Amino acid sequence: MSLRAGLPGRTILDGIDLVLGHGEIHALIGPNGSGKSTLTHVLMGKTGYEVTSGSVRFNDADILSLDTWERARRGLFVAPQQSTEIPGVTMEDALKSAVDGNAALHDAIAAEANEVRFDTAILSRSMNADLSGGEQKRSEVIQMAILQPRLAILDEIDSGLDMDGLRAIAKRIRRIVEENGTSILIVTHRMRLLDEIPLAKVHVMFNGRIVDSGGPGLAKTIESSGYAKYS
Repeated sequence: MSLRAGLPGRTILDGIDLVLGHGEIHALIGPNGSGKSTLTHVLMGKTGYEVTSGSVRFNDADILSLDTWERARRGLFVAPQQSTEIPGVTMEDALKSAVDGNAALHDAIAAEANEVRFDTAILSRSMNADLSGGEQKRSEVIQMAILQPRLAILDEIDSGLDMDGLRAIAKRIRRIVEENGTSILIVTHRMRLLDEIPLAKVHVMFNGRIVDSGGPGLAKTIESSGYAKYS
């Protein structure tokens, strides 16, 4: 059944049907206010949102009744538009809790930081504290690489990145899929990132619905013509 959800008294997702296969990378594009970020919130179980119909099946189980932490434990990862600062807790502290205190974690995090051009000196700070937009996005990719989720939803992961940074995280995303078989949904407004990623499908969201799906060429068409034909 199509997913319908939103805030109390307001429907935002008005019938979403979307399937990602194992190890596939899909892109979700659409104008501001079309419901893309709401979809990421609903998938991860953010409080305040209501699902009025439909289901979210992940590894053959409906996860809508699960708390956010339970969804994460099952392998769902979301990189939000705005990372949350966690005073007094470093990235290593947080990841140790998630991966049962792996003794080799320190070196692994440092290696991942170097992969995405993230200053390793920042790793000793409170998590996400005083980071630029681009540093936040690099931080999220480091966490994803360490956690090795089964499904990752990256909401504007390219925001705030310069060209070198964009290429670095695109390269790491490609390798995460190759190494772990992670399925990835990239939510973006910047078509440039999509040029660096081997996409299986591109989906267009408009007014809370998926109104078009196609191959990578669909993103190019939207880049040149916009969303006028869907209004």
